[in-house]
Amino acid sequence: MITAENGAGQWELETMSPVTGEDFRDEVLDSSLPVFACFTTQPCESCFPLCLLARELAEEYRGKIKFVTIDAGEEADLADRYHVLSVPTAILFRDSRPAKRLLGFHHKSVLRNLLAEAMKGGG
Repeated sequence: MITAENGAGQWELETMSPVTGEDFRDEVLDSSLPVFACFTTQPCESCFPLCLLARELAEEYRGKIKFVTIDAGEEADLADRYHVLSVPTAILFRDSRPAKRLLGFHHKSVLRNLLAEAMKGGG
């Protein structure tokens, strides 16, 4: 499980399933739901705000959008395949393909708009 550290301790992202190269196809590409994949790494202090927002949104959108975390350091092949050059990078997958990419931190309203678009079939 990926954790985010904010200086006050580590926060486990329990509402976001960790995904590896072994289960990526099943969990992301073959998902019947749109998938918000957050590529991060353990030591990434700047990843904390995005991960915290994603965790909150994962609770809010449970059953409508799947949220997963991918450790870009441990899963370098996946990071390379999807051109993740820096973290945090969030990729919204729909119909087995990347539909939208976000680099760095974005305000919650931007993420909500992206997720609403994905639920309508856009992205």
